[in-house]
Amino acid sequence: MPEGPEAKYLELMMRQEVLGMKFNKITSNTKTTKNIPSAAKIIDTGSKGKILWLKTKKYWVHLHMGLTGWLVFDKPRIYKYILHFRDQDGEKFDVYLADRRRFSRIDIFTTDKTHKNALNKIGICLFCSEFTVDKFKELMGNSKRNISAFLLDQKKFAGIGNYIRNDALYIAKISPKRKLHQLNDQEINKLYQAIKYIVYSSLYTWLKDDKIPIPAYIKKLAPKKLNVPYQMKVYDQEFDPSGREVKFIKNYAGRRTFYVPSIQK
Repeated sequence: MPEGPEAKYLELMMRQEVLGMKFNKITSNTKTTKNIPSAAKIIDTGSKGKILWLKTKKYWVHLHMGLTGWLVFDKPRIYKYILHFRDQDGEKFDVYLADRRRFSRIDIFTTDKTHKNALNKIGICLFCSEFTVDKFKELMGNSKRNISAFLLDQKKFAGIGNYIRNDALYIAKISPKRKLHQLNDQEINKLYQAIKYIVYSSLYTWLKDDKIPIPAYIKKLAPKKLNVPYQMKVYDQEFDPSGREVKFIKNYAGRRTFYVPSIQK
């Protein structure tokens, strides 16, 4: 955490809170410092994968949440950065990047080209029209790569993290130990649909909890069937929704893995 749905939620939350405000400076309570070129008005927000950005007329601010980063308005006990804003009346408005592990970071890009180059280093956005089942199949190819490692590769699809990977494989009834070339078209279709089901269910859950309007383009791309509020199926669970025991592997494909061997073949 945060993964693609959480980054998209933070993007839309920040759009609601700071769009039109003047971005003044960034301060930190660590030795890591970050200076912006100048104070400037926020004219847009966006996200791709696990990256959230704020746009001004002069530069872009990329926020990488790391493993445990999150944006909050009340001063937390542990944080790494403070984003300082002023509203149209000149009142101060601060946003804290809370991060107990402090793996989060901020990058500043002063041209559209460098901003886009940074985004092009990661894969397809889960909340974009480019994320199609045909593209999913194309990138999978006929490789002998492990499916778990593939799904977590941010150079393929930006924003699929561990809870999405675990639950999607469970819903599609695919073992996390399978190889890409072993999957048939029906299994690939099920896995693709499971990923969309999870990411949109999670996003809707976050947005509805904070009563943030769901954008029209999100509604257009979202599956008709969702699970809101989203509840984990096997990730960090002892039993699945049907009461079957969930097997836990501490480190498989580099991450904690949860699955039900009796149905995930």
